[in-house]
Amino acid sequence: MNEVYADYEKNRLVITYGKTTVDSYLGFAERVLEEASKLKKGFTIFSDLRAFSMNKGEHIVHTNVIEIRNMQKKLYEMGASEVIRVVDPQVWLFVAMQEAEKEVGYNAIVFDEITEARVALEDIESEIVENMDRGNID
Repeated sequence: MNEVYADYEKNRLVITYGKTTVDSYLGFAERVLEEASKLKKGFTIFSDLRAFSMNKGEHIVHTNVIEIRNMQKKLYEMGASEVIRVVDPQVWLFVAMQEAEKEVGYNAIVFDEITEARVALEDIESEIVENMDRGNID
């Protein structure tokens, strides 16, 4: 369950993410903006993502990334100053890996099912071998 409230005393937006669906996540974004509108410019955001998860078969990428970006932009325009996020250590490692990959020049393909990942890797490896056989890869 997702929760959000405006802490008027500290001028802070407090957001806690829990298990959700794509639809409820997008609806929750509206509630976040509504609560943020109750705070003064310069408010801070405390975002707890430790319990965040989506239903099996749904992925955060199914949410419209533009919607998420727009919400963050609106929060900034409303006067958000600093954001603190609390994440599961495994999520933190995942994010760190993504940042490192960008610097190195490649992007990992992410799966949440091991069988799907193995099938995809085998398909990719087959394509690599075919391209090598055709002389398209050194």
